[in-house]
Amino acid sequence: MHTLFQNKKPSERKYYRRREKCYREMKDWDMVISDLRKLMELDPEDQDDYKTLLGEALLDSGKFETTTKGETTSVSYIILYLNNICLVLRRTLRCVFYSSLIK
Repeated sequence: MHTLFQNKKPSERKYYRRREKCYREMKDWDMVISDLRKLMELDPEDQDDYKTLLGEALLDSGKFETTTKGETTSVSYIILYLNNICLVLRRTLRCVFYSSLIK
């Protein structure tokens, strides 16, 4: 699978994103994490999305890395991912609650 993307321009984020999705399907968490970190470098505007995906990958992989001073820890990415899940759940519960009032 890796050779499929070797001839592509490595600076183009769409190839890293597609490759990351393939690795995610194969549960190759080290490669998923590596590609997401590269995507964060290449596309600073979408960093929040990549951080959330990175948190999910770190949680699924069970990797809790120690980092040097100034870097964001893997735990903070996992917390961001879990916070996003909580936000979605709160919105869903709110919708269910309000729809029950209308009936």
